[in-house]
Amino acid sequence: MTGYAIWAGVMKTTNGGGHWVYAGEVSGSTFSLSLPSDDTLYMSSDQGKIYRSINRAISWDTVQTPAIDTLKQIDFVNAKTGYACGDSGAIVKTTNAGLNWNLQFTGTAINLKSVWFINKDTGFAVGDNGKILRTFTGGLMVDVKSNSEIIPNNIVLSQNYP
Repeated sequence: MTGYAIWAGVMKTTNGGGHWVYAGEVSGSTFSLSLPSDDTLYMSSDQGKIYRSINRAISWDTVQTPAIDTLKQIDFVNAKTGYACGDSGAIVKTTNAGLNWNLQFTGTAINLKSVWFINKDTGFAVGDNGKILRTFTGGLMVDVKSNSEIIPNNIVLSQNYP
């Protein structure tokens, strides 16, 4: 089983983690890795950059997104559609396998830490101070309002059924 890890470079295993080999590096800091297919990998990076390899981490292309801050996390729904989120509320989306990225409106400047999609339309992003964004259209992310400020007047413990 093939796997990848990132830190000061890209590490690769082909035997389920029993042995790791150095597979190269990129010029910027990297924060997250996504593998939408067997041979294609993406890494989120600083300064709005995304690194893409279409040959199992042998070589990397650098793609500049419209985001200018660090992109902390990247997630691909399928081989063509992916999202990355990061500082200053940035979320970028690709629908052509990472060749081009479009900035998504989030309505927030909160640093976003993670983005995850359960299908091509439904996704979530989370950030500092408990910020949660969601979409049901694969596009516009809207704020999920917290109910933590609602305080009950009283608490009652009732008998179980029957």
